[in-house]
Amino acid sequence: MKYKYTLLVLLPILIISCSFKTKTELYLERGLDVLNNVKEVNFNLIDNYCIKKIGVIRDEKQKKKTLVIMLSPFTEEKLVNNYSLGIQIVFNNNGKKVVEQWDIKPNIKTVKGFSYIIKEIPYLSVNKIQKASIYLYDRKKFERKIGNNLEINNLFTNND
Repeated sequence: MKYKYTLLVLLPILIISCSFKTKTELYLERGLDVLNNVKEVNFNLIDNYCIKKIGVIRDEKQKKKTLVIMLSPFTEEKLVNNYSLGIQIVFNNNGKKVVEQWDIKPNIKTVKGFSYIIKEIPYLSVNKIQKASIYLYDRKKFERKIGNNLEINNLFTNND
């Protein structure tokens, strides 16, 4: 009988103390391998700053979308901290061409050995970005477009 009551007390505590992982955390832990809209690009913006994969994680429950850029393992955090990312996207909204510009001061997030730059983006109602351009610029000197410009066509923003 005592065992039964102990179990009844401990079980809710155990359930409450277990943290449930978000959709984004689950994708990051697996290296984006199950994200169906991911694009493998293996593109060097500059020497030793390589984007391996890019995708968008949509979380309907939280009404948010997250742009996820997976970096190659040899990309150093010190190098990433010297530059900002510029991202320009083009999409159609009700037949009208829309262009948005995002500037990101990236921080590397490492999850189970995978390195990412993560940016929560506006919740676009469209399911496809027609074109995305990604480039670097120097934070201190404000020099635009250093190195190579990555162009991605047809990046889908849904992942269900």
